Amino acid sequence: MQKPAVIFTLLAMLFLPALPSMASPDEFSERVVKVKDGDSLLIRGIGNVRLADINSHQLPTPEGQTARRFTEQLLGKRIHLDIDDMGSRCPSGCRICVLYVEFENGSVNPVCFNRMLVDAGHAVLANKTNNEFDPADWWNPGSS
Repeated sequence: MQKPAVIFTLLAMLFLPALPSMASPDEFSERVVKVKDGDSLLIRGIGNVRLADINSHQLPTPEGQTARRFTEQLLGKRIHLDIDDMGSRCPSGCRICVLYVEFENGSVNPVCFNRMLVDAGHAVLANKTNNEFDPADWWNPGSS
């Protein structure tokens, strides 16, 4: 009678170590198709995305153009999105997300792109309470 339990335990031991490498913090992974401005993108398979809790400099200002060029470095790259679980959308209907960039070797940069835009001076924090994200976590990983 204990054989099924033993078999299940053995199978779990075989496959559980593989779970961390299969699981990732993202909810969607694809490529960037178009950069609208520094904090708004078109992602293949999901549509329009707005980066959570930041405001990039607006087009057509020189700062806005620089922010868009900075973000355009993502074009064609595989990115990973953490999509707001509260279902928030920006006024134009874009999904609200935190974006992570995939390195050439397939690993994911642990620093989110939202933070990178702020750190590079291409955006400012705009912590909104209508989504699940807390930008403080971007500088203090694991604090939540």
